[in-house]
Amino acid sequence: MGHGRGYDSESSGVGAWIAAFAGITEEESGGCVMGIWNLPLMSLNRLLFLQACYCVAGVGYNVVSYFIVANGGRQLSTSDPVTGAVFMGVYGLCLLTGRFGFTRAYRIIMGFFIVAGGYGGILVHLINYSGDPSRYASFAAWVGAVGINVYGLVLNVLAVMGRFEAASRR
Repeated sequence: MGHGRGYDSESSGVGAWIAAFAGITEEESGGCVMGIWNLPLMSLNRLLFLQACYCVAGVGYNVVSYFIVANGGRQLSTSDPVTGAVFMGVYGLCLLTGRFGFTRAYRIIMGFFIVAGGYGGILVHLINYSGDPSRYASFAAWVGAVGINVYGLVLNVLAVMGRFEAASRR
């Protein structure tokens, strides 16, 4: 039985952990246990916040890479840091469609970012690293690039699938 909002100490498993992360009880999530189709819904505001965190991480990675290059070092990945930062900036601006309640446009735009980010942010890095790992400043730089984009991809899939609840007007 749930005790307020959050993790229910009598429950276990992935469903309980996801519900705790989303700040809801398992009862509120409809008793979901596993699978992306059965994930508990999070608020649109929480999803947008998590996507904004992805955006900041992506911009930050590219800014660090740019400053390393500007100081005579080698860029972190095969991606041009300016292009990467601009792409992430555009992504951040597109999140405003969801923030202002244009959820249909927001979901369509996130579909574009699934394709663009999945290809350029994940697939290209996997191919480049498997072909020539020396193209990256380090293994950690490669893991950072792929990890940031996998995180964003999961959030964008949740957005496109509509796995969020729009804020209720009170």
